[in-house]
Amino acid sequence: MDCAPPPHPSLPPVKRQKTETNAFISFGETMIRFQPIDKEPVSSVSRFMPQSFLRSLGGDELNVSVALALLGTKTRWVSVLPKGPMGDIVTDNCEHYGIEFAGTRVEGDIGTFTVLPEAKTVHYQRRHSAFALHDPKALMWPGLLNGDLGKPWLHATGITPLISMAARQSWDAHLTHACSEGIPISLDLNHRKQLGTLSELWAMVDVHVANLELIILSIDQLVGLAALLSLTVSIGFDSGDAACLTAMAALHRLWRCKRVALCRKVRDASGKQRRWSLLSAAKTDASGTTHFLDLSTSDTPVLRPHAPAPGSHHAPVPISSQTHLAPP
Repeated sequence: MDCAPPPHPSLPPVKRQKTETNAFISFGETMIRFQPIDKEPVSSVSRFMPQSFLRSLGGDELNVSVALALLGTKTRWVSVLPKGPMGDIVTDNCEHYGIEFAGTRVEGDIGTFTVLPEAKTVHYQRRHSAFALHDPKALMWPGLLNGDLGKPWLHATGITPLISMAARQSWDAHLTHACSEGIPISLDLNHRKQLGTLSELWAMVDVHVANLELIILSIDQLVGLAALLSLTVSIGFDSGDAACLTAMAALHRLWRCKRVALCRKVRDASGKQRRWSLLSAAKTDASGTTHFLDLSTSDTPVLRPHAPAPGSHHAPVPISSQTHLAPP
């Protein structure tokens, strides 16, 4: 095929479920997240005065690691963090949740993003972060992806390669090494418009897609890729599950990866959100013929009672004894 410091003294230990699962590795950037917590209207004078903010961590890859660590999975998160107290915030959280931090710590700054409620968006300051400017040669993937973990599961996202050229080089390198070692790979495409276009991202992902165990899409990305790749299917943002599964199967046959998943969500008039997943899975029979199976969890959805705050696509890893994680 081609291819740390002691736990924070003020936090109680996290109770984890014990499971017989493989080890899990992820690679990506985590940033400091700031969200204003006052309830004053945007037009209020107080909005321009000193105000209180909730400080937490935001990072897709680390967030998934936290969720799996809480389920008892052995997890390793690879990244580049700055030396000093801002980097310590992240490593302390890794230690608290039982996640092994691997990678490097260098002189520099940590990326941040601030929730802007009035604009219903977030503002990133990550261009000059230690992660964005890291030296790809400092990440030795044979040890980071193998070491004492054997052949674990690797999880990546489409956020990382758009952060910087260095991030893209490391992202390519870790996927290539994982493929060469037969390590199963999942990729959450997770396109961020602030970082680049879907076309730019797909040019980076396309060379790896056939080697993926699983690629995860949103409805926006499914519609966008169907148009980008000129699929002859009818799919839109309001399409039902049947149309989505048809488009997923078309992409699946084109990509030849093992599984294509789609995260679906709708919100009712009361604000309650219903989430479920669709899956197109490839199975080869004894004769060597590949069949594509359609699966759905729509009968057992996850319900979320409240609308998420702006910027919650970076589900935070909170700096407290509680965790508020988006369901898978």
